[in-house]
Amino acid sequence: MAEHTPTPWRVKPDTTFIEQFENRRWGLIVADCRMTDEGAANAAFIVKAVNNHEALVKELEAQREWLAGKETSAFLNGLPADDENKDRIDRITRVLGAVGGSGK
Repeated sequence: MAEHTPTPWRVKPDTTFIEQFENRRWGLIVADCRMTDEGAANAAFIVKAVNNHEALVKELEAQREWLAGKETSAFLNGLPADDENKDRIDRITRVLGAVGGSGK
């Protein structure tokens, strides 16, 4: 499978074109979302999601590891497992698997 166009992306001013920054300049058109109010909103939403995707994945992975550490610590101290934390870990793992993060 091919890799996606590297980030960052932005909505080209006064258009609904989504473009990529490369070699110290903007220019490669990634998508066109139609010149309508809805198209402009879609373009802004896509750019926001794309440019923040990796940071969100990293944070979810860190939160999952933190929760797993709490569970391990409780186990080592003879405390019962926290079902709510286990559920959170499972939900985070499912989300990461769905968005291409580390769903392990």
